[in-house]
Amino acid sequence: MDNLSKRKKRKANIWITVIFAAAIFVVFNIMLKTLAQKVQLSFDMTPNKLFVLSDETNTYLDNLTESVTMYYLIEPGSESPYITEVIKRYEKKSDKITVKKVDPVRNPAFTSKYTPDGEAIQKGTIIVESEKRYALVDPGAALTIIRDKNGNVSRSLGFTLEQKLTNAIDFAVRDSNVTVRYAVGHKGLSFTSPSSKIRAENIDVKKTVLSDDEITPENTDLLVLFGFREDLSNEEFQKVCAYLNAGGSLFITLDPGIRPEKILKIAADYGITVENNMLSEGNKGDIIGGNEHYLMAVSGDHKICENLKKASILFPSASSVSITENEGVKASYLMKTKISAKANELLDGETGRKTGEGSFGIAALGERGNSKVFVASTSGFLVPDDSKINNILNVVDYQNREFFVQTVKYLTNSENLLVSVSAKSIDSRNFMISNNKKFIYIILFGGILPFTVFVLGFILWFKRRNL
Repeated sequence: MDNLSKRKKRKANIWITVIFAAAIFVVFNIMLKTLAQKVQLSFDMTPNKLFVLSDETNTYLDNLTESVTMYYLIEPGSESPYITEVIKRYEKKSDKITVKKVDPVRNPAFTSKYTPDGEAIQKGTIIVESEKRYALVDPGAALTIIRDKNGNVSRSLGFTLEQKLTNAIDFAVRDSNVTVRYAVGHKGLSFTSPSSKIRAENIDVKKTVLSDDEITPENTDLLVLFGFREDLSNEEFQKVCAYLNAGGSLFITLDPGIRPEKILKIAADYGITVENNMLSEGNKGDIIGGNEHYLMAVSGDHKICENLKKASILFPSASSVSITENEGVKASYLMKTKISAKANELLDGETGRKTGEGSFGIAALGERGNSKVFVASTSGFLVPDDSKINNILNVVDYQNREFFVQTVKYLTNSENLLVSVSAKSIDSRNFMISNNKKFIYIILFGGILPFTVFVLGFILWFKRRNL
């Protein structure tokens, strides 16, 4: 065989080898992609294993018997890599979990059935749905504040997406659920913002019309009368009293100068009296934002407040609340003012002379048997009038949201209802390298290794150039 024939054969062998290698590469990638959909092939190298599902979640998913779908509402290309990584691990762990991405811009009708009260769903929200019900995990759920070992709120952040998702799955498949109903009408304030916070805790929130709907402890774990400007009718009053006598729980907020007598009577029956006055901060050094009516609350000794002893909770524009001893009733202060507060009488909506000074109650709880009544002397601790602080439930500086959520959970007996998955710390760790080590690494990886690879490649080429 002459040299020309040998060269042609060698070229043919090379092309056959290249084509065969390419075919193997394509098949391997297809198989790897298919395998990656079923098996976790990526590794979590974060110090605190932020994306590895906890033992609690793995155990829960192993025992999951109902199908659940997670809809990730996001535009293509805008996905969060953190959220994507976590939800994929749920799907790979359990064949009962299915993850789907939905573009809310192109599919606005899809979200309509998940928007009670006409609320808009934020982009990035995860809808967790079973045949029974659904839960919304908002995009801000991945990070939240955590507490120190003493239970005090700190400003450091924790990664809680797994906690929220596992609780949402548990909520979606649970046979029974906690239901909060808030009454509409009576020129009451909007409960939209507070309701979103307890929905995020996987508590069902619904509207109710007191004059039309049946309210019983069986269908309502908590009834909310939020910032009513007009009083209850006699029929509504009797209905609320019957609900409480049957073991129901009631959440009431009132505002200075508003005196709905029947609602005040319900509070008084549970040992709580809301005074007709306006409180202000008397110590100039404690005045917030230049407004003397912004009151920093001091937590009481009740179970609701045990993790809020050092928390900053803001009560803007409140009246004073006092508790009395009623037969069969246990009344407790949940929040009080600082000792420097002043009480001023209210005349036609205007503050008048000072009527007292000291520490005043601003939120209290009355309990009789299985029934409970919470009373706050301002709706502003959840929905303030001042636009400067209207986002108070989302502000890290204040723990109003934590106080509200803990109160609702206590009133509904749901403190231990959800799956216990701890938040994961995201505290950063710095890897310190001395200047000498930096120099060595630069020489090693920037000089010696590249030069060695170049020399070896040249030697190999030189030996094979005439083959």
